[in-house]
Amino acid sequence: MNPLKTIKGYIWWTYERGSFHYDVMVTIILLFIFLAPRLIDFRDKPPAPSAHPISGSASSQVTK
Repeated sequence: MNPLKTIKGYIWWTYERGSFHYDVMVTIILLFIFLAPRLIDFRDKPPAPSAHPISGSASSQVTK
């Protein structure tokens, strides 16, 4: 099979369900879904919680 024709078939998703090439495309998609978050830094982590300012120190509020 012509490699260019195979790539074109992958791009346009022209293979029948259950065929070898269909299974290859699905496997590639699943690998991307499950491996991409570990391999690619998408920078989509939530921001770290900020520390709340405390008026004075804990030792200054203790009465003796």
